[in-house]
Amino acid sequence: MHKSMKKAALGLALVGSLGMGATAAQGHALAVAVDLLSNLQFLSGTTQLDASQFSLLTFTNSADTLASIGATQQSDSGTGPGLDLYSCVGTGCPANNTYPTTTPPATATFATADQNESGFPITGLGSPTSATVNAASYASTIDGSDPSGQSNNALSSGFTFALNQSTAVTINFNALAYLDAWTGPTDVFPTNAIASYSTCFVITDSTTGAVVVRWCPDGQAGGNIGITAETDPFSLNDQRSRNSPLNGNSTTGVQQGAFSGTTVVLTAGTPYQLSATQKTTADATEVLVPEPGTLALLGAGLFAVSALRRRKS
Repeated sequence: MHKSMKKAALGLALVGSLGMGATAAQGHALAVAVDLLSNLQFLSGTTQLDASQFSLLTFTNSADTLASIGATQQSDSGTGPGLDLYSCVGTGCPANNTYPTTTPPATATFATADQNESGFPITGLGSPTSATVNAASYASTIDGSDPSGQSNNALSSGFTFALNQSTAVTINFNALAYLDAWTGPTDVFPTNAIASYSTCFVITDSTTGAVVVRWCPDGQAGGNIGITAETDPFSLNDQRSRNSPLNGNSTTGVQQGAFSGTTVVLTAGTPYQLSATQKTTADATEVLVPEPGTLALLGAGLFAVSALRRRKS
């Protein structure tokens, strides 16, 4: 082999070896959404409603979860009371029904969606005689992937009902909620993290289709349909996001409180549909870039090859 060709081949080999040994800057992203409802009860005044107070009462439940990293997905779905759904892709996922309020930094790459529902908000349907509705989504990346966790506890808990006597209904529950979106200090655009949750109670007139009650707690009094009184300590319909290059942490912190919403009087004998929905989502996308030192070495290798070519000419 000609001497100049050997040198050129050596230069190309140098560049190839540098490329193979290239490392990526530590750019990570994390998104967490936790929405836990407990002791959910439907009351008339201060007394919990019983199945015997309804002339019509059917109860349906459905929910689904989805976790994905790129084309790799895992999902779960179910109907009926007592749902326990869990989806996980990657390594380091929180265990089923643990619901940690995970804080930065991201330490693994995974997507998780977790949902659990148990109990009944009125008596006479089964036990326990209060409902627990938990949903959480997690997305964490440290390797340049795009995890997504969705927990659609579209606990489209649906009640089709008609009361024996006209009464206002009070929806009571306790909540623990947490949102966090974080991108690492060296992340570059378009690295991003976004976490959100939503919780709503809607009552419609089954005959006319008109919305009679719509209560989506947002931490502020008013702005609802058919709610005459409420205790609304913080928002259960919120999101947090972070986008490079404005790196850092956006969080609600852990929030806990008691919620209460009292409806207008519901007329005896009128068929209504109550839909209670809850959803959490978490998405994290990370872009990896070569370390500055690696870029310098690659530049030097390319310069060497260029010099050899000029010398050959």
